[in-house]
Order: sequence, then C-alpha cells, then structure tokens
Amino acid sequence: MATSIFPEEIMVDILSRLPVKSIKRFRCVCKPWCDLFSSPNFVKMHLNHHSIEKDNLTLLVNDGCHLYTVDYDSSLSTLCDIEAVKIDYPLIFPEDRYGEVDETSYPLISSDNGVEILGSCNGILCFTTHDNDVIFLWNPSTKEHKKLQGAGYSEYFRCSIRVPYGFGYGCKIDDYKLVSIFYNFRFGSEVEVYTLGSNSWKKLKNIPYIVSSDLNRPGVLVNECLHWIASPNNGLKKNRGSKDSKVIVSFDINDEIFLEVSHPEQLDDKFGKHLGVLGGCLCLVSSLAMDDNVESVDVWVMKEYGVRESWTKMFTIAQETLGECIDKLRPIQSFKNGKILLETEDNDTNALVLYDPKHETSRVLNIRGILEGWEWFETESYVRSLVPLKSRKLKKKNKKRKAIENMKCKKTNKKR
Repeated sequence: MATSIFPEEIMVDILSRLPVKSIKRFRCVCKPWCDLFSSPNFVKMHLNHHSIEKDNLTLLVNDGCHLYTVDYDSSLSTLCDIEAVKIDYPLIFPEDRYGEVDETSYPLISSDNGVEILGSCNGILCFTTHDNDVIFLWNPSTKEHKKLQGAGYSEYFRCSIRVPYGFGYGCKIDDYKLVSIFYNFRFGSEVEVYTLGSNSWKKLKNIPYIVSSDLNRPGVLVNECLHWIASPNNGLKKNRGSKDSKVIVSFDINDEIFLEVSHPEQLDDKFGKHLGVLGGCLCLVSSLAMDDNVESVDVWVMKEYGVRESWTKMFTIAQETLGECIDKLRPIQSFKNGKILLETEDNDTNALVLYDPKHETSRVLNIRGILEGWEWFETESYVRSLVPLKSRKLKKKNKKRKAIENMKCKKTNKKR
C-alpha cells in the first residue's frame, strides 16, 4: 500500500466507497493500488458498500433496440424527469483467419438488433439477442464481457414457447449460474444450468411445473434462490392440478434443487400475478378481480424467508390510483421515505411510477433520452461493481496447465 497519513484499513475503506469510474482512474496511481482494486476482498467490500445505498438507484432500461442506464435519487422528491444514458453493448465479434473468435482483442460493437435481459446480479448483466442465438455476460462498469458457448438447450426445445431464465450468485459456491427452463407439452419442463466457474452447461432432472414466462421477466433473486410463478404439471399425459392453480417455485443456486415456497395462507392457489423484491425480501403482487376487471392489487412481502407466517400485506393499490395498468405492475425498490418505485404496463405501454402508500398517490416519472415515441421498455435493477467475469478457478486451472506445458517444453529442450 502507498504511504499514507491514514492507517491501511481506513484507506482501503475510503477507496472501497468510491464509484467504479474513480477506481478505474486510480489504478495508475501505483502498483499496490492496482493490485488492491483487483483483489477479491476489495471487490466484495466495494460491492457491499454500493449495493446497500437504499435511496440511490441505478436501472438498466431496454427499449427493445438499445440499452440505457438511469440513475434515480429518491431524496429529490420533486424530480419528475430522469435522464436515460445510452450505452453500447457487446454483440458482434469478428473472426480471425482461423475462424476463431478472440473476444478480448476487439472493441465493443453496438448493434440495433435488440436484446432481451435475462437477469442482473452484482453488476453483471445477462442478456441475449432477440433471435436467441447468443447469450452474453457483461459488466457494463468494467466493460468486461463473455459470450457463453452453447445455447444451453436441446433440439427438442427449439420450438418451445418463450423460455423463462434466471441469473444469480451463490455465496457457498462463490459462483454465478444461469438457469433456463424449457417447457414442451410432449416432454415436460427441462432444466439446464450454466456455471461461470466451469464455463459449461449441464442438464438437471425435469421438473413437474410449467413455469410462467408472463411479462417476460427473469427469475426473481432472493436469498440466493431464483423464483418464478408456476403451475403444477403432475404427469405429462394428465395434469392433475387445476388449470388456474399457481405455486411459487424456487431454485437454490448453491445446491441446484427446486422447492415450492408457500404463498400467503390468506390467498388460495389462484393468487397468481407477479413476483418482485422489496427491501431485500420476496414480494408477491396479487390482484382482486370482479367480472374479469381488476379492482385492486395487494402487495405482500415475506419478511422472513421460507416462513409462511411471515407473509405480510404491505399495502393495497386501487385501480383509481394507477388505472388499467394496475394488472401488470412490478415493484422495483422501496425507499427510506416510504415511497415505492413501480414498473407498470398497459397495452405494451410501460411507465415508471413513484407510489406513496401512506397518501395513496402516484406520479409517473418521465424518462428523457429514450427513443422518441417509444412506449415499451423493460427495466432491471443494477449496481455498478468491479466484479470480474474471469473465474479464479479457471485462472488457477490455466496457470497449472501452463506450468505443465512449460515443464514439458524444458524437458524437450534438454533432450535436444
């Protein structure tokens, strides 16, 4: 560590609170700082400091053609306009003369082909192209990116309905995983998992659920588990469950097992609507319909994960407050002032709405910078981080392999 008037622990703590842009600039100050910023402990410390900023929110916005970042500060309570900043994303990599792709040697090339977000975790974004022919992992803050080898699905499922995905991190295994669930009425639901550490896909046992792809949302990450709304499919030939019955299905990233998470006991198994995260807790949005018209929605939060009795109804939103879009809303984040940021959708028209449960009022936030006249978009919470995509496990494996190759070369040279 460079000489400082502060103790080393305090200096490291100060540096870990800086934004990613500043840290990238400070890498050239001295070699000890450069090494520090790449160390796993510092990366985790930096992530912890920036992921708990409850009143400062960064969103990734996808309008179907481009990606944008949106920074929102809830302390500016009178602010109605927010700025969207367009960002380039990795998509096309030219091949060398041997037909191989070197993803690290070429600059990012933006494209207007459009992308679909499959998940975001610890500053790493997972997305695919609209024709689903390639999947990327990408840290927009560090510009590091990785194209996943293999689409992760079998020939049987290429004609399946839209595929639910989920992306997240497991502390126990210290690794990231991407989950894809393919349903086909002949073969059931097949699960495939990509692990970043091994850079490989593998198939898991089929599951007796039809996982909903409603709203095209990725699995909700809470407590190192991914969650979806699903329908029981007990047997491929005969579905014993009710057509409208719903369950919450979770996938444990560390142990790779599926379990059902109990819904609020006050609701029956036709509660269905949408899942989200509020205050770090699993959130369920349930609607009350009369004559097929949604009159209000209840927002429930599981305050103690895995405990059914901990489900608590936080608030109810009446149709008069949000209009027709009340049937398709997703909580994004709760702020210290008690207000909730929601994403709503009505006939392919999306909006970000700031809702005040205490006064039962709402106002739409105007996003400046997105294509003029473009009404559809999707958002994903995002934290700027230093998290690398090159696994330490793979680095150790490559070092060992290179060491073995060097030893073989030395032996060969001695014989000569």
